[in-house]
Amino acid sequence: MSTAVGIIREIVIATIMGQEMLNDTTKPVGYDRVAQGFHWLTAGLMLLLIMPVGIYAVWLGDGPTRSYLLDHWHKPFGLVVIVLTVLRLVWKWTHPAVPEAPGLHLWERVASRLAHWSLYALLLAMPLSGLLMSEGAGRPTSVFGLFNLPQVLSLDPALKPRQQPAYLLGHTLHTQVFDWILYTVIVLHVAGAIKHQFIDNHRGYLRRMIGTRR
Repeated sequence: MSTAVGIIREIVIATIMGQEMLNDTTKPVGYDRVAQGFHWLTAGLMLLLIMPVGIYAVWLGDGPTRSYLLDHWHKPFGLVVIVLTVLRLVWKWTHPAVPEAPGLHLWERVASRLAHWSLYALLLAMPLSGLLMSEGAGRPTSVFGLFNLPQVLSLDPALKPRQQPAYLLGHTLHTQVFDWILYTVIVLHVAGAIKHQFIDNHRGYLRRMIGTRR
């Protein structure tokens, strides 16, 4: 019986965690400089620019200042995050995986992996739902003033911009669903890193993303 339970447990672990959990000594201990660059550039854009500008614009309410902030800062850099996330995933899938940090319990490894992939999904879903809002309202999305993204959605001429179904869907997802999930996952991600480094005394944990690859 115990043997069967052990086999099932290993299957579950392999299914959830993937091959990165295997103790492969040929794999690098830390993330390479490119992966670190993707991580910190994306984090910086989200935490220092995109999210503060978006929150401030909502607080301002309708007006020219809000439109300027959204059109010239929030939306263009949201497009940058999409590109960075896609490139980051391509890099991840084409380079040796970094093994799980040692000393973690199974539930911590599962929670870490779920948060990890949730962040990837949200970094795509948030800007895409924002684009849906703009497209649904018939508002052009400028790429740093160089060109506008094409309008691909058909609008109902009988409805006002903020009554369009696509706008309403995008608004709900962007401002009432994905944003709160993103805030929660970010807090859990940071709290988990702090716990592993300082409470559990896994001194090499943060070095994986900020130190030299070994």
